[in-house]
Amino acid sequence: MLLRSLQRTAFPTALALGCGCVASSTHTPGWEQYAALTTPEKLGGCAVADLDPRHAGEEIATVSAGGKVYVVRRDAELPLFHSEIVAELPGEMIQCATGDLDGRPGSELYTVGVAVGSEDDGGQGAAWRIRFVDGEWERTRLLGDEALLHAVAVGDVDPDHAGDELVVAGFSRTVHLLTPAGDSFEHASIASGLGGAAKGAAIAGRRLVVACDDGALVQVESVAGEWRQRELANYGVALARVAIGPEGAVLTSANDGLLRLFEGGETLFIECFAGRLRGAVFADVDPHHDGVEMATAGYDGRILVIAIDDLVPEGPRFRLTPVGEDRDRLHHLAAGTLPSLGPVLVACGYSGRVLVVEGRTD
Repeated sequence: MLLRSLQRTAFPTALALGCGCVASSTHTPGWEQYAALTTPEKLGGCAVADLDPRHAGEEIATVSAGGKVYVVRRDAELPLFHSEIVAELPGEMIQCATGDLDGRPGSELYTVGVAVGSEDDGGQGAAWRIRFVDGEWERTRLLGDEALLHAVAVGDVDPDHAGDELVVAGFSRTVHLLTPAGDSFEHASIASGLGGAAKGAAIAGRRLVVACDDGALVQVESVAGEWRQRELANYGVALARVAIGPEGAVLTSANDGLLRLFEGGETLFIECFAGRLRGAVFADVDPHHDGVEMATAGYDGRILVIAIDDLVPEGPRFRLTPVGEDRDRLHHLAAGTLPSLGPVLVACGYSGRVLVVEGRTD
């Protein structure tokens, strides 16, 4: 059933045994890489959404080790990238997500990290909202936690509330639900005692999945008004990022260089490279391939797009294409649509650069 589902949705479904490295994405035919932003500090997370109502189309948001929050937009007429620091927070931000929880024009940015200082300081965690209101960028601290907050997701996970909610989690091993209530939020802890620190979270439908550094993939959902958590799988290696894709398949990246694709109690393994992976994305970004692809990025600096090559009697095979490369470790990967470019992948990491990768047919 798993393989039939994957074939039907046309994304990769089997073990790939390595792929060649390239010096630059421009050396891969059909792909173009742009440096949309260069900063002097590590960038933790990135996201793509329509954040700035003054400009048409989606923008890139990225958060830094120094607490800076950047918004980067692509000019549709003059093909240039423009960046703006929209907030300076007192602590290092690790990841971010976007959503429209306040009903105003444009999406908001939600980011998590430490309350003060750096991730290595071992201090308390904090979650923030950044949004454009009344002609200026506004920052609001939404939640504090006893330890670093590392995972964040937006989606409609609560059947008792109409519309989307915000979920954050981290090293306290507690999953927090923040439900919009007017211009504020109501807070509830919907899971606790996770086996490891929460490193990533994803929501699709009523389903919330959390990736933990003890190797556990944990599902949290509301059943008959009660929040329940169950371990879907435990891989015995630290998981990092997670996404939910077509047919409910769950994609996780991990510290051992493997992507894991979980569906219906089965797991397929995709060998990417020997090193930590920090990307897990489902997106239709490859104009040379029909349907949805997977993508990842990692500590070797590469961005990979992974598509099903063919189905053979001994099982399906993957096509792994290196489409972008940074000069240092990559920490996060996102997908979206930018003016004058269309569907893109966006990556950031230790070099302080935001990279945009576009699939081209010309």
